[in-house]
Amino acid sequence: EFTDRWEVDRYLSASGYLGDSTRPFFVALPKDRGVTSNEEFRRQISQVDSDIIHHLRENVKGGFDEEKYASFIGFGCLRDYLELELQRRYKEAAPATLALLEQRCAEVAVELARTDTKLQATSNVASLRRLAMLHAASISRHV
Repeated sequence: EFTDRWEVDRYLSASGYLGDSTRPFFVALPKDRGVTSNEEFRRQISQVDSDIIHHLRENVKGGFDEEKYASFIGFGCLRDYLELELQRRYKEAAPATLALLEQRCAEVAVELARTDTKLQATSNVASLRRLAMLHAASISRHV
């Protein structure tokens, strides 16, 4: 569709309809999905990514600003970006998550101690009752 570099660069910049700090990713899917395996579909996607970059380099007069836009073209670049973003967010959330887990562990430890104390008290009462019954039985045998 594009013939000149300025057309491609203008399109890839998304100027006019997105903010300056927002950069869209440009992806394309293979034309024929048909009945193919997931592995074959992944290979086709990779091939489409390569074909698009090749087309922009070879068939557009002046190519395109690769330094600025190449990292926003193709599913591979989108996947890499999303993996890095997910990793960054996990790292940011880790301290808060760890603090919540430590708080919950402390709460569970307190509850466990309470339950253990109740269990010990119940066990002692049952033991005392059993001993009292045995003692009463032994006394009744002597009488």
